[in-house]
Amino acid sequence: MATPPGQIDYLLDAQQALAGLLGSIIMVLRDPKKRTRAEQIASIIAGTGSAVYLTEPVIELFFKDIQPKYLLGFSFLFGVMGLKLIEILCEFLEKNLKKKLEVNDEKS
Repeated sequence: MATPPGQIDYLLDAQQALAGLLGSIIMVLRDPKKRTRAEQIASIIAGTGSAVYLTEPVIELFFKDIQPKYLLGFSFLFGVMGLKLIEILCEFLEKNLKKKLEVNDEKS
């Protein structure tokens, strides 16, 4: 049975979201004239969302251990990378799925 989240978990989640938000704002402010206002808002939302939802699975996949210092650092990094990170992950998944489908087709 899973234990309910405690106060520390909520604090870490808030810090993770803040780190992603700050990273995405920094990225948007780097070249503000290259993007429209809607694109800036979308980049901030995507950066914060990727920091919140992708950080823990990626850290667990690569490091097998989730420590708060890694979690917050990668949250900031994912916030900065924003939409680009999502594009990279989608390309990686697409290539791997194509390889698996090709292998399965050859076996059939």
